[in-house]
Amino acid sequence: MAKGLFDNDILVKLCAYNLHEDVLIQFHIDRVIVLDSLYFRRNDVDWLERKRCQQKPEWAQRLSATLQQTQPVGAVDPELLVRMENLGPGVDPGEALLLTAAITEEDVLFLTGDKRFLKSLTTNISKLPNQKLLNGKLLFLEFIILHFLNIYSLDWLKNKIAPERECDTYLRSVFGSGMTSTENNVRDGLEREVNRLRSILGDLLYPLPYSF
Repeated sequence: MAKGLFDNDILVKLCAYNLHEDVLIQFHIDRVIVLDSLYFRRNDVDWLERKRCQQKPEWAQRLSATLQQTQPVGAVDPELLVRMENLGPGVDPGEALLLTAAITEEDVLFLTGDKRFLKSLTTNISKLPNQKLLNGKLLFLEFIILHFLNIYSLDWLKNKIAPERECDTYLRSVFGSGMTSTENNVRDGLEREVNRLRSILGDLLYPLPYSF
């Protein structure tokens, strides 16, 4: 079993899609670790509206229920944290804290839905200290959704995502036809983004027992 380090963005989106519990099961996560800011932001109306949670109160309800079973990130190496904060312009203090914890701790997974962070990480991957310590620990949203497409049916996935597709810009395009989206279009869209990031992130990504 592993400890899951969740950034704010991906946990909100997984709760929106009602996939948060499926992620815990499929990736063998028994402890959910989040940023302190999420405990306060769940009651921030403006922030929830930017995440489109205010339009769907059940999203916020699932998030609140999930947060009751989480723990905040603990103390990390302060020197390494400063290095992570200076990794690139897309790495905010929260992402830097999670990244530092992911590098220094064993049996953890780092789940992110922040595209700015991923862009900065792909641009500055050579600057990562002890890069091998992050190998196999990184998961991002499209990677997770593609994995679910491979192990469940398209209909199962569409029932989860299509009604709430406005929650994420990229998934909104992938599931642009809603419940009539075809498997070819969905798979092509997901694989395009996953392969683009995998070509750069390489061994940092969680290793699946199959290829796509």
